[in-house]
Amino acid sequence: MKTLLILRFSSIGDIVLTTSVLSRLRHEYPNVRLVFVTKQSFVGLVPDGVEVIGFNRFNGDFVARLRAVKADAILDLHANLRTRWIKLLLWNIPSFSLNKQRFGRWIFLQTHKQWIPLKHVVQRYHDAVEAVMGYFGKEVSVVNNEWEGNLGAGRDTDLWSRYRDWETDRKSTRLNSSHLKLSRMPSSA
Repeated sequence: MKTLLILRFSSIGDIVLTTSVLSRLRHEYPNVRLVFVTKQSFVGLVPDGVEVIGFNRFNGDFVARLRAVKADAILDLHANLRTRWIKLLLWNIPSFSLNKQRFGRWIFLQTHKQWIPLKHVVQRYHDAVEAVMGYFGKEVSVVNNEWEGNLGAGRDTDLWSRYRDWETDRKSTRLNSSHLKLSRMPSSA
């Protein structure tokens, strides 16, 4: 049985957003052992069916626990300095990282215009999953996402379609708000 080590240390909202990734991986790879690494305070947020390694301090004992997992691949959904250290310490294991789009977000914050198309964090998580799927030999089709309907397995809601609807609403709101900015009257002194 292959083992996938998934790294996402914090924060509470980001841990919750990874649940769709975990559902997809469990659906696509029922025979792959999923081991999720997070801070000890967030262990309870990880859904059932996924092993969890919680930690309070980044020390030698923690690294030894990670080595004991004997992972076949690492999925880095945090992409920060600590996860880079882990990937360096586990250098012989192939790793796949989240694209944080740092430059595009920086440009947006500086200019308040979206010059580079930005993806929602959940979509970026799934892009990283597709890289892992390619490594494990699974054919990935961007057009036919058969996992979409199974994200909320056992639930009434389909999280992915809710995300698409939110993205559409967000784009239309952005267009309306930019129109309002152009039609503002200058303030009188």
